[in-house]
Amino acid sequence: MRLRQADSPATAIVGDLDLPRSTTACRAIARFVTEAHAMDLDAADPDNAVADVLG
Repeated sequence: MRLRQADSPATAIVGDLDLPRSTTACRAIARFVTEAHAMDLDAADPDNAVADVLG
């Protein structure tokens, strides 16, 4: 499910940067954001979890 949720941000990143649709880096960034958000929601202290992820 999360991988499907990463498709929209990946498409937005590709469109914003005017890159080819299959750009692996854009897909990887979108997946990172989706997974980081999910991890933050599961954390005991979500605010600090976001700070740890984004450092």
